[in-house]
Amino acid sequence: MAGMKSNLDEYNRDDWPEISEHYAGIVGKMPLYSTTEQARERQWEYQRRTASASTVAAFTLSLAERNYSYRIMGLYLALEARAQKRVEQGVTSVNEQIALCEDSYSELVNLYLQKLAYLPLPESPANEVAQP
Repeated sequence: MAGMKSNLDEYNRDDWPEISEHYAGIVGKMPLYSTTEQARERQWEYQRRTASASTVAAFTLSLAERNYSYRIMGLYLALEARAQKRVEQGVTSVNEQIALCEDSYSELVNLYLQKLAYLPLPESPANEVAQP
């Protein structure tokens, strides 16, 4: 690379010698990193971006699952409120109330309630002490 620069126009040059008006310089271009370091840096950048994308994907999936659960709970609460009102007015029997008893969700609801209540594990028969 080569270039020329003249920023002397802003000064009074009457008493300066002719040689000071121009200069030439040679500039070399040298990479800051070797190719190995550049490849390593690209690999690190790829790993950082992949990890970030995975984290964002997991977070987005969690939000979607949470929103889906909110919608299901909203539907169940609306159905339960409707059923309670119908039972209260004598239109139908108590069997219409659902209370999240659908077979596909009952196991999940039971696990949630057990975690919520912090129930102790049942004792096995071998650990039980015979009482006189």
